[in-house]
Amino acid sequence: MSDILVLTGSPRKNGNTRMLASAFTEGAEAAGLDVQVIHTAELKIAPCQGCGYCQEHEGICIQRDDMAQIMPHLYSARTIVFATPVYYYAMTAQLKLALDRMYATLAKPPTIDSCILLAVYGDTDTTVPEALIHNYKVFTGYSGWKDLGIVTAEGVNDAGDIAGHPALDKARALGRSLQSFFHKS
Repeated sequence: MSDILVLTGSPRKNGNTRMLASAFTEGAEAAGLDVQVIHTAELKIAPCQGCGYCQEHEGICIQRDDMAQIMPHLYSARTIVFATPVYYYAMTAQLKLALDRMYATLAKPPTIDSCILLAVYGDTDTTVPEALIHNYKVFTGYSGWKDLGIVTAEGVNDAGDIAGHPALDKARALGRSLQSFFHKS
């Protein structure tokens, strides 16, 4: 059982998204929290078929694929973190596949009650992540999850560009701050 589930959506194994997620994870682990990180780009997750099977079978999906590696963590973690580069004003397709398949949790609600968004993008225009943030807030609000924070890093396109970026310290601090959230509740 983990306190926090981090889902990364970048196809780059050593990219900026993973570095931002790692900074967050370092902070959370330093605060004594258990963190499980899953890189959705390394999984084979099929799109939701909209068949409704999961709604009639207590959240069990008819498809047998790598989403099975994520589902148990949705029923043991309290906080979910979405870490993604901004691709055309949204999260990556790899992360969105997992998010769409979470539809199954409508039949059997997860233990998740809070969420965080970590996002990187190459542009220096700080309005670029607004659509992603809006989508995140709508989805997580619908799910009834408390937003614990959003950290974005602009101007980081090439792998490693995030080194020394203030967003790393913000993500680390956000991870550390969760100690009080977990111990208050």
